[in-house]
Amino acid sequence: MRQKLLNQNAVRFVLVSLALAGTLIVSGCQSPEPPIRVATVPWPPYDLLEAGQESSPLDPELVELVHLQTPAEVVRAFRYELVDVMMITSHFALSAVSELPNTRIIYFVDVSLGGDALLTQPGIESAEALLGKRVGIEAAPLGSYLLTRALQNLGIPREQISIVEIDTPEHYSAFQAGNVDGLVTYDPTRAKLIDEGAIQLFGSEQIPYEIIDVVVTRSDVIEDRPQALVNLVRAFDAGIKAFRENPEQVASSLAPMRELGKSSYLSSLNASDLLDLKSNRSLFDDPDGPVRRGLVEQCNIMVEQGLLVRVPSLDPLLDASIVEQASLR
Repeated sequence: MRQKLLNQNAVRFVLVSLALAGTLIVSGCQSPEPPIRVATVPWPPYDLLEAGQESSPLDPELVELVHLQTPAEVVRAFRYELVDVMMITSHFALSAVSELPNTRIIYFVDVSLGGDALLTQPGIESAEALLGKRVGIEAAPLGSYLLTRALQNLGIPREQISIVEIDTPEHYSAFQAGNVDGLVTYDPTRAKLIDEGAIQLFGSEQIPYEIIDVVVTRSDVIEDRPQALVNLVRAFDAGIKAFRENPEQVASSLAPMRELGKSSYLSSLNASDLLDLKSNRSLFDDPDGPVRRGLVEQCNIMVEQGLLVRVPSLDPLLDASIVEQASLR
């Protein structure tokens, strides 16, 4: 089973890489300076880039969104410079910086407060009931991290469950088919399964500031394409403000792209603390604030679990320059 999934992942990455490379060549022929390529995955807070188009739209001459299916695909595309920017959780950024020292976090999108979770099949409603059962996770930093924190919180030794590696696009079908008894997953899959009767044993609201979604780029992109990055960050800020002003309308317009009803989509967005430009300025400026503390906690746990060799220095990783430029009007 695991080898089959790995082979599927390899094929998918080759196809994605060829598509990205082909588009990059075409863009290069059309323009001496093509738009920066921003890799994203299905995650409702990222959708808010589409919600602020009236006040601060994404400029297609500056920014092109590349929609991928898994965080692993996003990281591989970033590693091989098929994209310039990735929207990802901080765990992937922390993992990438050891290999790519010019990696930079330039914006905090949200703090997950329930959008990432450990779900179980109906009837498995306690830690004791999960003992000896099969738990599916994506074999990637976020899946491993969230499972570790869930098991710690529930008091379950890791050796007392059976771990099944499942790529993100197969999470929903694997759970629905009963191939696993528990599943570490995130919205929109979490919301769909909750609607259909899944039990949430553990959620990211129990570990605030340990799952942070971020915008990541390279130092050379910051130097060469600041205007494009500013456009991207301002679009996020505008989308968050649009949602706060009219959450029902924004949820209605965006929910169909994730195959969710309006109420479920609204619940997904409310399961994150969305961070606008003002919040970002405060978070970057506070060396002892919750983001830094959360990142340090992540690093320590990732080192303990063998997901990091050592704790990286956060000072070069966190770059506030784009947020500062975007704040100037």
